[in-house]
Amino acid sequence: MRHLWLIMVVCLGFFARPVTAADLYAVEVLVDVTDVNASVAREKAMAEANRQAFELILKKITTPEHVAQVMTLNDNQILNFIKEVSVLSEKSSNVRYIAELRVKLNEDVVKRYMSEKQIPFMVDKAANVLVIPVYRKAASLPAELWEEDNLWRKNWEKNTASEGMAEFVIPEASDQNMEIIDAEKALSLDTRLLGWLARQSRASDVFVLEAVIADGMDVRIYSPESGLLETVHVNGAAGETLFDEAVRRVKSRIAARIKSQNIAEAQKQTEITVLFMYQKIREWLDLQKQLSDIPYVKKVQEEAIGDGKTQFKLVFSGSVARLNQALAQKLFVLNNHGDFYVIESRY
Repeated sequence: MRHLWLIMVVCLGFFARPVTAADLYAVEVLVDVTDVNASVAREKAMAEANRQAFELILKKITTPEHVAQVMTLNDNQILNFIKEVSVLSEKSSNVRYIAELRVKLNEDVVKRYMSEKQIPFMVDKAANVLVIPVYRKAASLPAELWEEDNLWRKNWEKNTASEGMAEFVIPEASDQNMEIIDAEKALSLDTRLLGWLARQSRASDVFVLEAVIADGMDVRIYSPESGLLETVHVNGAAGETLFDEAVRRVKSRIAARIKSQNIAEAQKQTEITVLFMYQKIREWLDLQKQLSDIPYVKKVQEEAIGDGKTQFKLVFSGSVARLNQALAQKLFVLNNHGDFYVIESRY
């Protein structure tokens, strides 16, 4: 067992690709272990790295109570879930081993175990999340969006790194976008307008984030469908540190919402018959692409096509209402006609 870790180490050196939101079953960890000699320290460090990585990945895909349940497994049991370990950097002395490692779990084994134990977990597609950073220097001052002194937007521009399964994007400050939307229009939560912006960004979710400087910063998180979701307060003096912390906190809250919703939706699988009418075949091809971009759509199975219409089976996790929310962002609407549904464009 002492040298089992050697079997798992692949890609020695500094060429491991960075962990992204899409790489749900991989994570980077740091270990620092001292023991009677370097060999024993290294063996214990690898076991510690496996446990750290296992827990971090579980936190990304399931609820805290289920993380605690699974983490009762011992080190040898956890080893069964490890697919590969990459050494990014390492140092050792006679009695100490320090390393930065990238640990990847075996996705199939994890999913099979979670299913057998009836533990809910989220689906394995990243969600592009469009955030629209609206800024007020004080509660009494006008809201800003594209203005040069919108420090809230500027901070998001340099802090779009992923969080959990959320890949964050912000609308480009293009002439077209500036003509179409301003701060007040964003705060009006016009679903058609925000849906158009989400479509341009290939985003499945959109949030308007109104940051107000007031004894620190208050950030109101809005969604087009539900209005005000919550307010996040961050203490501190106005400055780079305050903005950085506000972005970090808001990203964490949005990622937690997406994970919670994803886990809940993943427990339900729905199959419906859908009819789509088109003038040109490329409209049908475009709809297929739009549907496949929705994280919880599992299958689009064509059944009949011709005379400007197609009938297909649509299999997805969650409710029809949740699917309709995602379709609204892509400027489509799903209407119930009893035994079947019709998807229509909202252009």
